[in-house]
Amino acid sequence: MRSWQISLVVAVAYFVTGYLGLMMPAYGSSITLMWLPTGIAVAALRRWGYGCWWGVALGSISVDFAIGNTFPLACGIAVGNTLGPLLATIILVRTGFSPKLKRSHDVLLLGGAAAIGMLVSAT
Repeated sequence: MRSWQISLVVAVAYFVTGYLGLMMPAYGSSITLMWLPTGIAVAALRRWGYGCWWGVALGSISVDFAIGNTFPLACGIAVGNTLGPLLATIILVRTGFSPKLKRSHDVLLLGGAAAIGMLVSAT
């Protein structure tokens, strides 16, 4: 597969899981307790490289448009939803994280990177 095809698949997967996740919000109309597309974003960025970041951004903006957000709000949310997983992936790659989770330290790395990345998204 070419990189644009991978990014398009990431965007579609992000949109589908994001839209389904927002069908059962925990608070209001667009706040959930768990955001599954972030896991998809981190896995895609880890597996296929940082080049598929635009698929994450496209998927995020599509979800926001689908629920009726304005363009500036959708863009702001998409920036956070893209930078959070990107930062988490950069941390995982640079710290020598092993996705096989054979070492207990890998579990701590995953938790720490997720917390830092999601702090960016939530901000």
